[in-house]
Amino acid sequence: MSSFGKNITIGLKFYYGGFELTHETNQEKRKHPSFFNDADWVDYKTFKGSQGTHDTKYDSFYEMKIPFSALGIDKNYLETNGIGAMLVATRGESGIDCIPYDDTMLDNTTGEYSSDASTSAEKDDIDVITSEFARIGKSGVNPTQPTTAKPTTVSPTTQPTTAQPTTVSPTTQPTAATYPVSEGKVEVTSNLFTGTQTYNESNTFTVDFDLESAMKIVNGQWKLTYDSNYLSIRNVDGLMPYISSGAMINAEEGAVYGAFSNVNNLYNFTSKKAMVSVTFDVKKKFDKTVNVNLELQELSVGYSQNGVTKYANVVKNGIYRDVTSQTGFSNAKPKFTTDLYVSDILYGDVNNDGNVTVDDVTLLQLYVAGDKSLDANAQLKADVNRDGIIDILDCTEIQLYVAGNIPNLG
Repeated sequence: MSSFGKNITIGLKFYYGGFELTHETNQEKRKHPSFFNDADWVDYKTFKGSQGTHDTKYDSFYEMKIPFSALGIDKNYLETNGIGAMLVATRGESGIDCIPYDDTMLDNTTGEYSSDASTSAEKDDIDVITSEFARIGKSGVNPTQPTTAKPTTVSPTTQPTTAQPTTVSPTTQPTAATYPVSEGKVEVTSNLFTGTQTYNESNTFTVDFDLESAMKIVNGQWKLTYDSNYLSIRNVDGLMPYISSGAMINAEEGAVYGAFSNVNNLYNFTSKKAMVSVTFDVKKKFDKTVNVNLELQELSVGYSQNGVTKYANVVKNGIYRDVTSQTGFSNAKPKFTTDLYVSDILYGDVNNDGNVTVDDVTLLQLYVAGDKSLDANAQLKADVNRDGIIDILDCTEIQLYVAGNIPNLG
C-alpha cells in the first residue's frame, strides 16, 4: 500500500492509499439502486453488473489521527464517556455518502448538478443529516461533548464566478421584537431578520420571517429555537409555506432545523412573503421573558443561463455577504423582516361552538373521566388554568366562569 500523511494546524493527521481489501473486511452491504426502500441489498465484493465485477485494486484506505487537545478532551474522558463520530464523503460541493449512513445522502440523485447537467444534483444539494453518530470509546453513554442531537449539514460552497465576495455586516442591524404574553414577554430575535412589533396579551401568535429578493432563491438553511417549557409549535410540517419542493425539516424539543434546495426550479420571493412562518401556542402562563430565535445559516440567489444555474451565497455560516460586484448578481440584495400576527383562543370552549357554557363543562368532565376524546385544539382550550395539565381543576374553573363567579378564563 502506498500512502502519505498531511498535517493540519490543529495537529490532525490523515493518511490514505490504494490497496486491495480482504474479503473479510468488505462485508458491508449497501442498498442498490439508490434511495429505494424496497431495493435489494448487494455485496459489492461479489456483485456482477453490466460492466463486470467490482475491481478491488481501486479501493482506498483512509486513516485519521486526531489529538485529544483538538477535541478538548483527554484519554480518560474517551474511555469513560466516549464520543460520537461520523465520516461524510463529498464529491463536488456536497456530501454523497456518510458512515453511519443517512438517506439524505441520496435524496436528490435524479436531479441535475448545477455545474454539469450530466451528473447528479447530489453533488451540490443541502444535506441535513439526522442519523446518530457512531461511538468511539465507551459506548451507550451520551457525552457532554461533542453532541450528536443536532444534525450535521453539508452545504454548497462553490461560487459561480471567480470573483471573491466581500463579507460584510448586515446593512440593517438585527433587533429584538418583544411581545407581551400573560404576565411575561415573548422576545423574537434573529441574526438577520429585523423588525419590532407589539400586541396585547394573547395565547396564540404567528411569527413570519419574511424574505423579499429581486433574484430568485436557489437554496437556504435555518435553525429555529424556542422555549418548549412554555411554547409549542402548532404545525411543524407547514413552517415553509412557500417552499413547494425540496424542503427538509427536522424537529426536536425546543429546536427545528430547516433546509430547502432546488437548482432546477428556483424559488420566487420577488414579492415579500414568509420564508418561515411559525404559529406558537402558549402552553401555560409565565412571568419571564421567553425567547424565539431564527438563525438564517445559508441562503443562495441565482439565475439560469443556457440551462445551467448560476448562484452565489448571500448568507454563509450565518453572515450576510455582499456579492453585488459579481457578474450577474448586481440585484442580489435580499431584504429580511419579521411580522407577527395574533390569533386569540376562547378558553373554555371545549366543544368548539364559539361559546363557553355548561355543555363545555360536561364534555370536559367526560374527558377527564376517560369517557370522551378531545382534539388538539379542544385540549388547548380545556387547559383554562394554563398549568399544562387538563384535570378537574379546569372543570371547576369553567363552572365558576359560567356561574359568573370569575371574570375570565385563561
